[in-house]
Amino acid sequence: MRFIPKRFWVAFIMIATMAVAACGAGSSTTPTVTLAKDQTLTLPNVGVSEIATFDPALPSDLNSGEAIQLTFSGLVSLDPNTLQVVADMATVVPSVANGGITNNGLTYTFHLRQNLKFSNGDPVTASTFAFSIDRSLDPRLKSNVATVYLGAIKGAMDRNSGKLSTIIGTGVVAQDPNTLVINLAQPVGYFLEAMTYSTSFAVDPNNASFTNAQWTDNAVGTGPFIMQSWQHNVQMTFVPNPNWYGAPTKITKIVMPFVNDTSTAYQSYLAKQYDMDGLGNPLPSQQYVEAKALPNNQLHEGPYLETNYISPNWNIAPFNNINVRKAFAMATDRATIAQTTLLNSVYPTDHIVPNGMPGYDQNLKGIPFNPQGAKQLLLSVYPDPSKMPQVTLEYPAVGDNNKIAEELQAEYQTYLGVNIVLNGVTFNKLVGDVYTNKIQFYLLAWIADYPDPQDWLSLQFTQNAPNNTMNFNDPNFDALTNKADVDQNQTERFSLYNQAEELAVDEVGWIPFSQNKNTYVVQPWVHGLSIDAGGLVPDSEWANIYVTQH
Repeated sequence: MRFIPKRFWVAFIMIATMAVAACGAGSSTTPTVTLAKDQTLTLPNVGVSEIATFDPALPSDLNSGEAIQLTFSGLVSLDPNTLQVVADMATVVPSVANGGITNNGLTYTFHLRQNLKFSNGDPVTASTFAFSIDRSLDPRLKSNVATVYLGAIKGAMDRNSGKLSTIIGTGVVAQDPNTLVINLAQPVGYFLEAMTYSTSFAVDPNNASFTNAQWTDNAVGTGPFIMQSWQHNVQMTFVPNPNWYGAPTKITKIVMPFVNDTSTAYQSYLAKQYDMDGLGNPLPSQQYVEAKALPNNQLHEGPYLETNYISPNWNIAPFNNINVRKAFAMATDRATIAQTTLLNSVYPTDHIVPNGMPGYDQNLKGIPFNPQGAKQLLLSVYPDPSKMPQVTLEYPAVGDNNKIAEELQAEYQTYLGVNIVLNGVTFNKLVGDVYTNKIQFYLLAWIADYPDPQDWLSLQFTQNAPNNTMNFNDPNFDALTNKADVDQNQTERFSLYNQAEELAVDEVGWIPFSQNKNTYVVQPWVHGLSIDAGGLVPDSEWANIYVTQH
Protein backbone atom coordinates (compact mmCIF):
# COMPACT_ATOMS: atom_id res chain seq x y z
CA MET A 1 0.00 0.00 0.00
CA ARG A 2 1.71 3.03 -1.05
CA PHE A 3 0.63 4.96 1.95
CA ILE A 4 2.88 7.84 2.26
CA PRO A 5 5.06 8.00 1.51
CA LYS A 6 4.85 5.16 -0.82
CA ARG A 7 7.32 3.71 -3.05
CA PHE A 8 6.80 4.67 -6.66
CA TRP A 9 8.84 3.30 -9.47
CA VAL A 10 7.86 5.75 -12.17
CA ALA A 11 7.57 9.17 -13.55
CA PHE A 12 8.97 12.35 -14.87
CA ILE A 13 12.61 13.28 -14.28
CA MET A 14 12.69 16.35 -12.16
CA ILE A 15 16.33 17.41 -12.18
CA ALA A 16 18.42 17.85 -15.30
CA THR A 17 22.14 17.20 -14.99
CA MET A 18 23.73 20.30 -13.53
CA ALA A 19 26.69 21.78 -15.43
CA VAL A 20 29.76 22.43 -13.32
CA ALA A 21 31.07 25.27 -15.48
CA ALA A 22 28.69 27.21 -17.70
CA CYS A 23 29.76 27.81 -21.29
CA GLY A 24 29.54 31.26 -22.78
CA ALA A 25 26.80 32.01 -25.26
CA GLY A 26 27.57 30.34 -28.55
CA SER A 27 30.67 28.65 -27.16
CA SER A 28 31.46 25.08 -28.17
CA THR A 29 33.82 24.60 -25.23
CA THR A 30 33.09 21.41 -23.30
CA PRO A 31 32.76 22.04 -19.54
CA THR A 32 35.45 20.40 -17.46
CA VAL A 33 34.92 18.83 -14.08
CA THR A 34 37.17 17.59 -11.31
CA LEU A 35 35.72 14.56 -9.62
CA ALA A 36 35.99 14.30 -5.87
CA LYS A 37 38.19 11.47 -4.66
CA ASP A 38 35.39 10.36 -2.37
CA GLN A 39 32.34 9.45 -4.49
CA THR A 40 30.12 8.87 -1.44
CA LEU A 41 26.54 10.11 -1.22
CA THR A 42 24.71 10.57 2.06
CA LEU A 43 20.99 10.33 1.32
CA PRO A 44 18.78 10.42 4.44
CA ASN A 45 15.68 8.21 4.64
CA VAL A 46 13.38 10.72 6.32
CA GLY A 47 10.22 10.12 8.34
CA VAL A 48 11.12 6.81 9.99
CA SER A 49 13.61 5.59 12.55
CA GLU A 50 13.85 2.27 10.66
CA ILE A 51 12.46 0.95 7.38
CA ALA A 52 9.54 -1.43 7.77
CA THR A 53 11.04 -4.11 5.52
CA PHE A 54 13.86 -4.87 3.09
CA ASP A 55 12.01 -7.84 1.57
CA PRO A 56 10.80 -7.06 -1.99
CA ALA A 57 7.68 -9.15 -1.39
CA LEU A 58 6.46 -6.97 1.46
CA PRO A 59 6.87 -3.17 1.11
CA SER A 60 3.79 -1.02 1.45
CA ASP A 61 5.63 2.26 1.93
CA LEU A 62 8.09 4.47 0.07
CA ASN A 63 10.69 4.55 2.83
CA SER A 64 11.22 0.81 2.45
CA GLY A 65 11.09 1.16 -1.32
CA GLU A 66 13.97 3.64 -1.31
CA ALA A 67 16.29 0.98 0.09
CA ILE A 68 14.83 -1.96 -1.81
CA GLN A 69 15.19 -0.32 -5.22
CA LEU A 70 18.92 0.16 -4.70
CA THR A 71 19.49 -3.57 -4.25
CA PHE A 72 16.75 -5.41 -6.16
CA SER A 73 15.34 -5.21 -9.70
CA GLY A 74 12.90 -6.93 -12.03
CA LEU A 75 12.02 -7.91 -15.57
CA VAL A 76 10.63 -4.52 -16.53
CA SER A 77 10.70 -0.96 -15.22
CA LEU A 78 9.29 2.40 -16.22
CA ASP A 79 10.92 5.10 -18.26
CA PRO A 80 11.13 8.18 -16.01
CA ASN A 81 10.40 10.54 -18.92
CA THR A 82 7.54 8.83 -20.74
CA LEU A 83 5.92 6.60 -18.09
CA GLN A 84 6.16 3.74 -20.58
CA VAL A 85 7.13 0.22 -19.52
CA VAL A 86 10.68 -0.57 -20.64
CA ALA A 87 12.81 -3.69 -20.49
CA ASP A 88 15.01 -4.20 -17.43
CA MET A 89 16.28 -7.75 -16.97
CA ALA A 90 14.05 -8.76 -19.87
CA THR A 91 15.42 -8.12 -23.36
CA VAL A 92 12.20 -6.53 -24.66
CA VAL A 93 8.81 -5.59 -23.30
CA PRO A 94 6.24 -8.23 -24.30
CA SER A 95 3.64 -6.98 -26.78
CA VAL A 96 1.15 -8.40 -29.25
CA ALA A 97 3.31 -7.10 -32.08
CA ASN A 98 6.47 -8.95 -31.00
CA GLY A 99 4.63 -12.10 -29.98
CA GLY A 100 5.20 -11.59 -26.28
CA ILE A 101 1.48 -11.25 -25.49
CA THR A 102 -0.68 -14.07 -26.85
CA ASN A 103 -3.80 -16.06 -26.10
CA ASN A 104 -6.04 -12.97 -26.20
CA GLY A 105 -4.00 -11.19 -23.56
CA LEU A 106 -3.77 -14.13 -21.15
CA THR A 107 -0.16 -15.17 -21.78
CA TYR A 108 2.96 -13.01 -21.38
CA THR A 109 6.37 -14.32 -22.46
CA PHE A 110 9.54 -12.67 -21.14
CA HIS A 111 12.98 -13.33 -22.62
CA LEU A 112 15.83 -12.64 -20.17
CA ARG A 113 19.19 -11.04 -20.80
CA GLN A 114 22.07 -13.47 -21.07
CA ASN A 115 24.36 -14.26 -18.13
CA LEU A 116 22.44 -12.44 -15.41
CA LYS A 117 23.81 -12.86 -11.90
CA PHE A 118 23.04 -11.92 -8.33
CA SER A 119 25.56 -9.80 -6.47
CA ASN A 120 27.07 -12.98 -4.98
CA GLY A 121 27.53 -14.58 -8.38
CA ASP A 122 24.52 -16.93 -8.28
CA PRO A 123 22.83 -17.18 -11.72
CA VAL A 124 19.53 -15.46 -12.47
CA THR A 125 17.26 -17.52 -14.72
CA ALA A 126 13.59 -17.83 -15.60
CA SER A 127 13.28 -20.25 -12.68
CA THR A 128 14.55 -17.48 -10.40
CA PHE A 129 11.64 -15.26 -11.39
CA ALA A 130 9.14 -18.10 -11.12
CA PHE A 131 10.40 -18.74 -7.58
CA SER A 132 10.36 -15.02 -6.68
CA ILE A 133 6.81 -14.40 -7.86
CA ASP A 134 5.53 -17.59 -6.25
CA ARG A 135 7.34 -16.68 -3.03
CA SER A 136 5.72 -13.24 -2.86
CA LEU A 137 2.33 -14.97 -2.87
CA ASP A 138 3.28 -17.55 -0.24
CA PRO A 139 0.86 -17.18 2.70
CA ARG A 140 3.74 -17.65 5.16
CA LEU A 141 5.01 -14.19 4.24
CA LYS A 142 1.64 -12.57 4.97
CA SER A 143 2.30 -9.93 2.34
CA ASN A 144 -0.31 -7.17 2.22
CA VAL A 145 0.71 -6.22 -1.31
CA ALA A 146 1.38 -9.47 -3.18
CA THR A 147 -2.14 -9.97 -4.51
CA VAL A 148 -2.45 -6.24 -5.22
CA TYR A 149 0.23 -6.49 -7.91
CA LEU A 150 0.26 -10.19 -8.77
CA GLY A 151 -3.40 -11.10 -8.27
CA ALA A 152 -4.13 -11.26 -12.01
CA ILE A 153 -1.81 -14.26 -12.43
CA LYS A 154 -3.54 -17.62 -12.78
CA GLY A 155 -3.82 -19.26 -9.36
CA ALA A 156 -2.37 -16.27 -7.49
CA MET A 157 -5.35 -15.74 -5.21
CA ASP A 158 -5.54 -19.43 -4.30
CA ARG A 159 -1.79 -19.52 -3.72
CA ASN A 160 -2.02 -16.57 -1.37
CA SER A 161 -4.93 -18.09 0.55
CA GLY A 162 -3.17 -21.43 0.94
CA LYS A 163 -5.45 -23.36 -1.41
CA LEU A 164 -2.54 -23.97 -3.80
CA SER A 165 0.95 -25.02 -2.75
CA THR A 166 2.54 -23.28 -5.75
CA ILE A 167 1.75 -21.61 -9.05
CA ILE A 168 5.09 -22.65 -10.57
CA GLY A 169 4.32 -24.68 -13.69
CA THR A 170 0.86 -23.14 -14.11
CA GLY A 171 0.72 -19.40 -13.42
CA VAL A 172 4.47 -18.92 -13.85
CA VAL A 173 6.40 -21.27 -16.11
CA ALA A 174 10.16 -21.39 -16.71
CA GLN A 175 10.02 -22.57 -20.30
CA ASP A 176 13.82 -22.62 -20.50
CA PRO A 177 16.59 -20.85 -18.54
CA ASN A 178 16.00 -17.58 -20.39
CA THR A 179 12.24 -17.73 -21.07
CA LEU A 180 9.54 -17.04 -18.47
CA VAL A 181 5.88 -17.48 -19.32
CA ILE A 182 3.20 -15.90 -17.12
CA ASN A 183 -0.41 -16.99 -17.55
CA LEU A 184 -3.20 -14.72 -16.32
CA ALA A 185 -6.60 -15.68 -14.98
CA GLN A 186 -8.11 -12.93 -17.11
CA PRO A 187 -6.65 -10.24 -19.37
CA VAL A 188 -5.85 -6.95 -17.64
CA GLY A 189 -4.76 -3.71 -19.24
CA TYR A 190 -2.28 -2.76 -16.51
CA PHE A 191 -0.39 -6.03 -15.99
CA LEU A 192 2.98 -4.89 -17.33
CA GLU A 193 2.81 -1.74 -15.21
CA ALA A 194 2.06 -3.83 -12.12
CA MET A 195 5.12 -5.98 -12.91
CA THR A 196 7.33 -2.97 -12.16
CA TYR A 197 6.47 -3.25 -8.45
CA SER A 198 8.95 -5.03 -6.19
CA THR A 199 6.76 -8.11 -5.63
CA SER A 200 8.06 -9.24 -9.06
CA PHE A 201 11.73 -8.52 -8.32
CA ALA A 202 14.29 -11.30 -8.35
CA VAL A 203 15.36 -12.83 -5.04
CA ASP A 204 17.92 -15.60 -4.71
CA PRO A 205 16.39 -18.99 -3.72
CA ASN A 206 19.65 -19.70 -1.88
CA ASN A 207 19.33 -16.49 0.12
CA ALA A 208 15.69 -15.50 0.65
CA SER A 209 13.76 -17.10 3.49
CA PHE A 210 10.03 -17.68 3.91
CA THR A 211 10.07 -17.70 7.69
CA ASN A 212 13.20 -15.89 8.88
CA ALA A 213 12.81 -12.13 8.41
CA GLN A 214 16.47 -11.61 9.32
CA TRP A 215 17.57 -13.00 5.94
CA THR A 216 17.48 -9.45 4.63
CA ASP A 217 20.41 -8.49 6.90
CA ASN A 218 22.56 -10.37 4.39
CA ALA A 219 20.42 -9.99 1.28
CA VAL A 220 21.81 -10.34 -2.22
CA GLY A 221 20.11 -8.81 -5.22
CA THR A 222 20.41 -7.76 -8.83
CA GLY A 223 20.15 -3.97 -8.46
CA PRO A 224 22.90 -1.38 -8.96
CA PHE A 225 24.08 -1.61 -5.32
CA ILE A 226 24.69 -4.16 -2.59
CA MET A 227 23.51 -3.55 0.95
CA GLN A 228 26.91 -3.64 2.68
CA SER A 229 25.73 -3.08 6.25
CA TRP A 230 22.59 -2.36 8.20
CA GLN A 231 22.81 -0.74 11.61
CA HIS A 232 19.20 -1.16 12.64
CA ASN A 233 17.51 2.07 13.71
CA VAL A 234 20.63 3.98 12.60
CA GLN A 235 21.51 3.63 8.92
CA MET A 236 22.12 1.38 5.91
CA THR A 237 25.21 1.46 3.70
CA PHE A 238 25.32 0.42 0.03
CA VAL A 239 28.22 -0.22 -2.35
CA PRO A 240 28.20 -0.97 -6.11
CA ASN A 241 27.09 -4.40 -7.27
CA PRO A 242 29.96 -5.93 -9.30
CA ASN A 243 27.44 -8.03 -11.25
CA TRP A 244 25.11 -5.13 -12.09
CA TYR A 245 24.02 -5.54 -15.72
CA GLY A 246 23.50 -1.80 -16.27
CA ALA A 247 26.01 0.97 -16.89
CA PRO A 248 28.51 1.25 -14.03
CA THR A 249 28.09 3.99 -11.47
CA LYS A 250 30.77 6.46 -10.40
CA ILE A 251 29.29 6.48 -6.89
CA THR A 252 31.30 4.17 -4.65
CA LYS A 253 29.13 4.29 -1.54
CA ILE A 254 25.67 5.40 -0.42
CA VAL A 255 25.05 6.05 3.25
CA MET A 256 21.35 6.13 4.15
CA PRO A 257 20.76 7.35 7.73
CA PHE A 258 17.26 7.00 9.18
CA VAL A 259 15.98 10.39 10.32
CA ASN A 260 12.54 10.41 11.87
CA ASP A 261 12.30 14.18 12.27
CA THR A 262 12.12 16.27 9.09
CA SER A 263 13.54 19.37 10.76
CA THR A 264 16.59 17.43 11.92
CA ALA A 265 17.15 16.16 8.39
CA TYR A 266 16.93 19.65 6.90
CA GLN A 267 19.27 21.19 9.46
CA SER A 268 21.78 18.41 8.78
CA TYR A 269 21.52 19.20 5.08
CA LEU A 270 22.21 22.89 5.76
CA ALA A 271 25.21 21.84 7.82
CA LYS A 272 26.42 19.97 4.69
CA GLN A 273 26.19 16.59 6.39
CA TYR A 274 23.73 15.29 3.76
CA ASP A 275 24.01 15.52 0.00
CA MET A 276 20.29 16.00 -0.46
CA ASP A 277 17.05 16.21 1.47
CA GLY A 278 13.58 15.38 0.24
CA LEU A 279 14.22 11.99 -1.37
CA GLY A 280 10.86 10.24 -1.24
CA ASN A 281 9.42 12.83 1.15
CA PRO A 282 8.94 16.37 -0.19
CA LEU A 283 10.22 19.15 2.03
CA PRO A 284 7.76 20.33 4.68
CA SER A 285 6.19 23.70 3.95
CA GLN A 286 8.40 25.91 6.12
CA GLN A 287 11.57 24.28 4.81
CA TYR A 288 10.27 24.67 1.26
CA VAL A 289 9.87 28.41 1.80
CA GLU A 290 13.31 28.70 3.39
CA ALA A 291 14.96 26.63 0.65
CA LYS A 292 13.87 29.14 -1.99
CA ALA A 293 16.58 31.46 -0.68
CA LEU A 294 19.41 28.90 -0.94
CA PRO A 295 22.09 29.74 -3.54
CA ASN A 296 23.11 27.73 -6.60
CA ASN A 297 19.60 26.50 -7.37
CA GLN A 298 19.64 23.92 -4.62
CA LEU A 299 15.83 23.79 -4.45
CA HIS A 300 14.06 21.71 -7.08
CA GLU A 301 10.34 21.29 -7.50
CA GLY A 302 7.92 19.68 -9.91
CA PRO A 303 4.85 17.41 -10.09
CA TYR A 304 4.48 14.67 -7.53
CA LEU A 305 2.00 11.88 -8.12
CA GLU A 306 0.74 11.80 -4.56
CA THR A 307 -2.71 12.54 -3.17
CA ASN A 308 -3.11 13.47 0.49
CA TYR A 309 -6.44 12.41 1.90
CA ILE A 310 -8.55 11.77 4.98
CA SER A 311 -10.39 8.47 5.10
CA PRO A 312 -13.65 7.86 6.99
CA ASN A 313 -14.42 4.26 7.91
CA TRP A 314 -17.80 3.30 6.46
CA ASN A 315 -18.35 0.63 9.12
CA ILE A 316 -17.82 2.86 12.14
CA ALA A 317 -20.25 5.52 13.39
CA PRO A 318 -20.73 8.30 12.60
CA PHE A 319 -19.19 7.67 9.17
CA ASN A 320 -21.54 4.80 8.39
CA ASN A 321 -23.91 7.56 7.26
CA ILE A 322 -23.22 9.19 3.88
CA ASN A 323 -24.52 12.58 5.01
CA VAL A 324 -21.99 12.66 7.84
CA ARG A 325 -19.19 11.75 5.44
CA LYS A 326 -20.30 14.47 3.04
CA ALA A 327 -20.57 16.99 5.88
CA PHE A 328 -16.94 16.41 6.82
CA ALA A 329 -15.91 16.63 3.15
CA MET A 330 -17.79 19.91 2.69
CA ALA A 331 -16.23 21.32 5.87
CA THR A 332 -12.68 20.61 4.64
CA ASP A 333 -11.16 23.87 3.38
CA ARG A 334 -8.61 22.63 0.82
CA ALA A 335 -7.55 26.11 -0.28
CA THR A 336 -6.69 27.22 3.24
CA ILE A 337 -4.76 24.02 3.94
CA ALA A 338 -2.71 24.41 0.73
CA GLN A 339 -2.15 28.15 0.76
CA THR A 340 -2.06 29.13 4.43
CA THR A 341 -1.27 26.00 6.44
CA LEU A 342 1.21 24.55 3.94
CA LEU A 343 2.45 27.84 2.42
CA ASN A 344 1.70 26.82 -1.20
CA SER A 345 4.00 23.82 -1.00
CA VAL A 346 1.09 21.67 -2.27
CA TYR A 347 -1.79 22.03 -4.72
CA PRO A 348 -5.36 21.87 -3.40
CA THR A 349 -7.34 19.05 -5.01
CA ASP A 350 -10.64 17.22 -4.75
CA HIS A 351 -9.42 14.41 -7.03
CA ILE A 352 -8.33 10.90 -6.09
CA VAL A 353 -6.25 10.39 -9.26
CA PRO A 354 -3.59 13.14 -9.27
CA ASN A 355 -2.92 15.60 -12.05
CA GLY A 356 -0.18 14.24 -14.31
CA MET A 357 -1.37 10.63 -14.22
CA PRO A 358 -2.64 9.05 -17.45
CA GLY A 359 -6.42 9.03 -17.21
CA TYR A 360 -6.62 12.15 -15.02
CA ASP A 361 -10.17 13.52 -15.25
CA GLN A 362 -10.02 17.30 -15.49
CA ASN A 363 -13.82 17.42 -15.63
CA LEU A 364 -14.39 15.63 -12.34
CA LYS A 365 -16.75 17.51 -10.06
CA GLY A 366 -15.67 17.06 -6.49
CA ILE A 367 -17.39 17.98 -3.25
CA PRO A 368 -16.91 21.75 -2.82
CA PHE A 369 -16.08 23.57 0.39
CA ASN A 370 -19.50 24.60 1.73
CA PRO A 371 -19.59 25.26 5.51
CA GLN A 372 -23.31 26.10 5.60
CA GLY A 373 -24.28 23.01 3.63
CA ALA A 374 -21.98 20.91 5.75
CA LYS A 375 -23.61 22.00 8.99
CA GLN A 376 -27.09 21.37 7.60
CA LEU A 377 -26.16 17.86 6.50
CA LEU A 378 -24.70 17.01 9.89
CA LEU A 379 -27.75 18.36 11.71
CA SER A 380 -29.99 16.24 9.49
CA VAL A 381 -28.37 13.18 11.08
CA TYR A 382 -27.42 14.53 14.51
CA PRO A 383 -29.68 17.45 15.50
CA ASP A 384 -27.48 17.72 18.58
CA PRO A 385 -23.86 17.26 17.37
CA SER A 386 -22.73 16.74 20.97
CA LYS A 387 -24.61 13.40 20.87
CA MET A 388 -22.59 12.24 17.88
CA PRO A 389 -20.00 9.50 18.58
CA GLN A 390 -16.55 10.83 19.34
CA VAL A 391 -14.38 11.23 16.22
CA THR A 392 -10.64 10.53 16.48
CA LEU A 393 -8.30 11.43 13.65
CA GLU A 394 -5.22 9.20 13.56
CA TYR A 395 -2.29 10.52 11.53
CA PRO A 396 1.47 10.06 11.11
CA ALA A 397 3.06 12.66 13.40
CA VAL A 398 5.83 13.68 11.01
CA GLY A 399 6.50 16.68 8.80
CA ASP A 400 3.50 18.93 8.18
CA ASN A 401 0.95 16.40 9.37
CA ASN A 402 0.67 17.94 12.83
CA LYS A 403 -0.21 21.30 11.28
CA ILE A 404 -2.71 19.69 8.90
CA ALA A 405 -4.38 17.77 11.72
CA GLU A 406 -4.66 20.89 13.86
CA GLU A 407 -6.14 22.86 10.94
CA LEU A 408 -8.71 20.11 10.32
CA GLN A 409 -9.57 20.04 14.01
CA ALA A 410 -10.19 23.80 13.92
CA GLU A 411 -12.25 23.61 10.71
CA TYR A 412 -14.52 20.85 11.98
CA GLN A 413 -15.01 22.70 15.26
CA THR A 414 -15.81 25.97 13.46
CA TYR A 415 -17.95 24.66 10.63
CA LEU A 416 -19.57 21.57 12.17
CA GLY A 417 -19.46 22.26 15.87
CA VAL A 418 -17.58 18.97 16.32
CA ASN A 419 -14.47 18.65 18.47
CA ILE A 420 -12.40 15.80 17.02
CA VAL A 421 -9.59 14.16 18.98
CA LEU A 422 -6.13 14.06 17.37
CA ASN A 423 -3.94 10.98 17.71
CA GLY A 424 -0.50 11.38 16.16
CA VAL A 425 1.42 8.10 15.83
CA THR A 426 4.45 6.84 13.93
CA PHE A 427 4.01 6.20 10.25
CA ASN A 428 4.72 2.48 10.53
CA LYS A 429 2.17 2.11 13.34
CA LEU A 430 -0.52 3.89 11.35
CA VAL A 431 0.00 1.76 8.25
CA GLY A 432 -0.25 -1.34 10.42
CA ASP A 433 -3.36 -0.01 12.15
CA VAL A 434 -5.28 0.83 8.99
CA TYR A 435 -4.87 -2.69 7.65
CA THR A 436 -7.04 -3.90 10.52
CA ASN A 437 -9.94 -2.04 8.83
CA LYS A 438 -10.89 -0.73 12.28
CA ILE A 439 -9.49 2.82 12.29
CA GLN A 440 -12.37 5.29 12.41
CA PHE A 441 -10.80 8.31 10.68
CA TYR A 442 -7.24 8.65 9.44
CA LEU A 443 -4.96 10.89 7.42
CA LEU A 444 -2.56 9.37 4.90
CA ALA A 445 -1.37 9.72 1.31
CA TRP A 446 -1.05 7.50 -1.74
CA ILE A 447 1.77 7.69 -4.25
CA ALA A 448 1.40 5.99 -7.61
CA ASP A 449 2.94 2.57 -8.08
CA TYR A 450 2.49 2.61 -11.84
CA PRO A 451 0.89 4.96 -14.39
CA ASP A 452 -2.65 3.68 -14.54
CA PRO A 453 -5.87 4.82 -12.79
CA GLN A 454 -6.40 1.21 -11.70
CA ASP A 455 -3.69 1.80 -9.10
CA TRP A 456 -5.80 4.59 -7.57
CA LEU A 457 -9.27 3.12 -7.91
CA SER A 458 -9.57 -0.66 -8.19
CA LEU A 459 -6.75 -1.18 -5.69
CA GLN A 460 -8.29 1.17 -3.17
CA PHE A 461 -12.07 0.94 -3.31
CA THR A 462 -13.31 -2.35 -4.72
CA GLN A 463 -14.99 -4.42 -2.04
CA ASN A 464 -12.28 -7.07 -1.70
CA ALA A 465 -9.23 -4.89 -2.40
CA PRO A 466 -6.54 -5.27 0.28
CA ASN A 467 -6.17 -1.48 0.37
CA ASN A 468 -9.88 -0.94 1.03
CA THR A 469 -9.16 -0.16 4.66
CA MET A 470 -12.07 2.28 4.85
CA ASN A 471 -14.64 -0.45 3.99
CA PHE A 472 -15.93 1.39 0.91
CA ASN A 473 -18.75 -0.64 -0.64
CA ASP A 474 -20.52 0.26 -3.87
CA PRO A 475 -21.54 -2.47 -6.37
CA ASN A 476 -21.77 0.13 -9.14
CA PHE A 477 -18.17 1.17 -8.50
CA ASP A 478 -17.07 -2.47 -8.56
CA ALA A 479 -18.92 -3.06 -11.84
CA LEU A 480 -17.23 -0.08 -13.50
CA THR A 481 -13.72 -0.92 -12.31
CA ASN A 482 -14.08 -4.64 -12.97
CA LYS A 483 -14.98 -3.82 -16.56
CA ALA A 484 -12.21 -1.24 -16.88
CA ASP A 485 -9.57 -3.59 -15.44
CA VAL A 486 -9.96 -6.08 -18.30
CA ASP A 487 -10.76 -3.65 -21.12
CA GLN A 488 -7.94 -3.63 -23.70
CA ASN A 489 -9.04 -0.28 -25.17
CA GLN A 490 -7.32 2.49 -23.23
CA THR A 491 -9.83 5.20 -24.12
CA GLU A 492 -12.71 3.04 -22.91
CA ARG A 493 -10.79 2.04 -19.79
CA PHE A 494 -10.06 5.61 -18.79
CA SER A 495 -13.68 6.63 -19.34
CA LEU A 496 -14.86 3.83 -17.05
CA TYR A 497 -12.29 4.77 -14.40
CA ASN A 498 -13.39 8.40 -14.60
CA GLN A 499 -16.96 7.35 -13.83
CA ALA A 500 -15.76 5.18 -10.96
CA GLU A 501 -13.70 8.00 -9.49
CA GLU A 502 -16.73 10.28 -9.55
CA LEU A 503 -18.63 7.70 -7.49
CA ALA A 504 -15.78 7.29 -4.98
CA VAL A 505 -15.57 11.07 -4.53
CA ASP A 506 -19.33 11.61 -4.30
CA GLU A 507 -19.76 8.84 -1.76
CA VAL A 508 -16.69 9.97 0.19
CA GLY A 509 -14.43 6.96 0.05
CA TRP A 510 -11.65 9.45 0.66
CA ILE A 511 -11.66 13.17 1.38
CA PRO A 512 -8.76 14.21 -0.89
CA PHE A 513 -7.42 17.65 -0.01
CA SER A 514 -4.01 18.21 -1.63
CA GLN A 515 -1.51 16.97 -4.19
CA ASN A 516 2.12 17.34 -3.19
CA LYS A 517 4.79 19.14 -5.12
CA ASN A 518 8.04 17.25 -5.60
CA THR A 519 10.30 19.53 -3.53
CA TYR A 520 13.83 18.70 -2.47
CA VAL A 521 17.29 20.20 -2.16
CA VAL A 522 20.57 18.96 -3.66
CA GLN A 523 24.04 20.16 -2.76
CA PRO A 524 25.88 22.03 -5.56
CA TRP A 525 28.64 19.43 -5.74
CA VAL A 526 26.23 16.61 -6.67
CA HIS A 527 25.59 16.27 -10.40
CA GLY A 528 23.27 14.20 -12.55
CA LEU A 529 20.96 13.29 -9.68
CA SER A 530 17.52 12.71 -11.19
CA ILE A 531 14.41 12.19 -9.10
CA ASP A 532 11.14 10.85 -10.44
CA ALA A 533 7.69 12.06 -9.53
CA GLY A 534 7.45 9.35 -6.91
CA GLY A 535 10.56 10.56 -5.12
CA LEU A 536 13.02 7.84 -6.18
CA VAL A 537 16.16 7.68 -8.30
CA PRO A 538 15.52 5.37 -11.31
CA ASP A 539 18.05 2.54 -11.68
CA SER A 540 19.04 3.76 -15.12
CA GLU A 541 20.12 7.15 -13.74
CA TRP A 542 22.86 5.99 -11.36
CA ALA A 543 25.45 5.96 -14.13
CA ASN A 544 24.92 9.73 -14.56
CA ILE A 545 25.53 10.72 -10.94
CA TYR A 546 28.85 11.98 -9.63
CA VAL A 547 30.38 14.25 -7.00
CA THR A 548 32.85 17.06 -7.74
CA GLN A 549 35.45 18.58 -5.46
CA HIS A 550 34.04 20.97 -2.91
